[in-house]
Amino acid sequence: MDAVLPDEMGYEQEVIAELHDLRRDQLPSVLAVLLAIGWFWFFYIGIRRLDLATGFIIIVLGTSATYGAYLLRERRFQLACWSALLGLTGMLQLVAISHSVHEVAVRYRDYR
Repeated sequence: MDAVLPDEMGYEQEVIAELHDLRRDQLPSVLAVLLAIGWFWFFYIGIRRLDLATGFIIIVLGTSATYGAYLLRERRFQLACWSALLGLTGMLQLVAISHSVHEVAVRYRDYR
């Protein structure tokens, strides 16, 4: 059997700590994309003259989820990731709801 030396155990813990720091440092870039999706959709709705209330709800949901995740990222990283994920899921559901099924079906048929 190979014995694990104390120095190797310290190295593994260091690598794990570095990976956790890397994930924590990458979260703001993911949150920026989350905000960009919301604002892009809001401007798209404005240009297409669709329901602006849905666009506003998407902006509020995305901003609150992003802000909450950004505040929690240092202390509660897993909760911050769940906050961002749930915010993105809610935004995408509102995007899907804002287009009627008939409109999506007609566009799909036109592209085929």
